[in-house]
Amino acid sequence: MRFTVALVLLACLGAVPASAPAAVPYRITPDIRYAGPPSDPVRNRLDVYTPRHDRDGGSPVIVWVHGGGWYQGSRTSAVLEKAERFTRSGYVFVSAGYRLSPRVTDPDSLVSGRVMFPDQPRDVAEAVGWVSRNIRRFGGDPAELVLMGHSAGGQIVSLLATDQRFLARAGVSKSQVRGVISLDTVGFDIAALTDPASPFRSEESKPAYWNAFGTPDENATLDRWKRASPLEYAGPNDPPFLFVVPRSVALRQRESRMMARRLEQRVGHAILPVAKTHREINREFGTAADQSGETARAIAFAHAVTTGERTVRAVAGARTRSFAISRKARSRPVVLAAGSRPVGARLRCRLDLGPAHDCRGRNLYRVGPGAHVLRVRAYDFTGRLGPAERLRFTVSRRPGP
Repeated sequence: MRFTVALVLLACLGAVPASAPAAVPYRITPDIRYAGPPSDPVRNRLDVYTPRHDRDGGSPVIVWVHGGGWYQGSRTSAVLEKAERFTRSGYVFVSAGYRLSPRVTDPDSLVSGRVMFPDQPRDVAEAVGWVSRNIRRFGGDPAELVLMGHSAGGQIVSLLATDQRFLARAGVSKSQVRGVISLDTVGFDIAALTDPASPFRSEESKPAYWNAFGTPDENATLDRWKRASPLEYAGPNDPPFLFVVPRSVALRQRESRMMARRLEQRVGHAILPVAKTHREINREFGTAADQSGETARAIAFAHAVTTGERTVRAVAGARTRSFAISRKARSRPVVLAAGSRPVGARLRCRLDLGPAHDCRGRNLYRVGPGAHVLRVRAYDFTGRLGPAERLRFTVSRRPGP
C-alpha cells in the first residue's frame, strides 16, 4: 500500500522516471485511402504524421515511399524513426503504400495481367496528388514537397520527379516538388539492369526486374524498360537530388554519378557515400545508430530546397577595371578575386571564352589587350550552379614607343 501511495504522489507532483521515453513529436492519422478502383484497398493507403507544434504558414512535406524490390515491403516498415526526425524538424511526414507485383517465387509471377510497371509509379503519383489536394488540413504546404524513397521506392520517386507525365496526370505541377532524397535507389537505369545482354545485369536480380518491368518479350512490344528508367528523363530543369549510396557498391555509385551529371549537380555535393549496406541505409535512418551523417544531411537538404536557403550568390572583384600593358607585350598578369555570399561556396570561373575551372579567392590570369569578362558562378547546397556574376575589365596599351 505504501508503494502505491508513493507512486500516486510522484504522479501528482509531476515526477517522471529518468528512463521514461520522450513523447513522440507527431500526431498520426493512419490508413487514409488515396485512390479508388482499380486500386488495392489495402495497399493504396497512406499515413500522415503531423508535427505537434505546427509552424505558421504551413510546414513543408516529406512523401516517403518504401522499397522492397517492387514486390514486397510496407509503408509502416522502418518508418517511425524517419517520421520522428522529420516531424521534430518541422515537416509533415507522409508514408505512402502502393500496389506490389507478385512475389518472385509465386506461380503467377511473370504471368500477363500482373501488377507491374507503370502501376507502381501511377499509384505513388496518385498519393502525391492526394497530398497536393489535402495536406493543408494537416498543416502542410502543398507547394513545398520533397519526395524520398529507398531502393525500389527510390526508383519510383526518381521517375516521378524526372518524367513529369505521372504527376501531371495526378494534378501535381512540376514546381511543387522541391527535391528528391534517394536512399540507395535501385534502378536509375532499368534497361541496363534488365536487358539480358547488359553487363550490369545479374542472374540473382533478374526475376525481380522481369517481374516488375516485363520480360524481354513483354518489353519488345511496350518498351517498359526504357520508360521506367529515370536516367532517360533526368535534366537540369528537374528538382535537385541527394543521393545516399554505399561506398562498397560501385554500380550504385556509377548510376548516381550519371544521374547527378544529367541533373547538372556537382557530384561531390549531390552524392553522400556511406559505410553501410543497402539495408542499413534504410534501417538506421533517423536512429541513434546512424553515425554516417545521412540523416542530418537529408534534413539539411530538405531544409535548403524548401526554404530557399540553398541560394548562394557569386561575387567578383578587382582593384581596378582598367589595366595597362606595354606596346610590345602580348599579355600581362591580372589578379581577379572570386567569392560568394554566404562565404565558403565552391565556385566556377570562366575568363572570356576560355575553359571553366574551379576557383576561389585571388586568381592570376594572363590577358592580352582588349575588353574582357570574368564570369563567376557559385555552387549551391545541392550542387547546382547559380547565375553568373560578371566582372568586366579592359587591358589597354600604354602610349609611347
